[in-house]
Amino acid sequence: MLKKSFRSVLVAFMVLSGVVFVNHDAVAQANKAEKKEAALEKKQATLEDLGVTQDQLDKIKNIKADFEKSVQPLRAELREKDAKLNTAQTAARPDMTAVYKMIDDMVVIKANIEKKEASMHQEIRKLLTDDQRIKYDSKVFKNNAKGKGKGKGKGKGGQR
Repeated sequence: MLKKSFRSVLVAFMVLSGVVFVNHDAVAQANKAEKKEAALEKKQATLEDLGVTQDQLDKIKNIKADFEKSVQPLRAELREKDAKLNTAQTAARPDMTAVYKMIDDMVVIKANIEKKEASMHQEIRKLLTDDQRIKYDSKVFKNNAKGKGKGKGKGKGGQR
């Protein structure tokens, strides 16, 4: 009798923990989708703040889409190299020559992404009027100077 009630409690616990885990994952995905949508709306509002025309907006969207297509493989390669670097660094006896080589490779990829991003910004700037360009520069380059323009925003003290 005691074994049977213990099994029942154990099964109930397993079922409930599975439900909580699945629910947590669904909530996390919903939050991620909401954040992505909010970021997209903010970018759209920023472009509208510049007073861009529909033609300019369409061209900017195309420039950004081309940029994303061109950096997507680089970002994937960077993530892959980062995973390999983590594996190499956590080995019992890391091969530091290999670790340094991976770091050097990652720096080259990051530089290529930065160069493509700089080119994208210049293409967008060419489409803007002088007044729009001033506003664009103050928003884009001001945010980058404050560390808000790139990355996940998880610096010192942030969670990973």
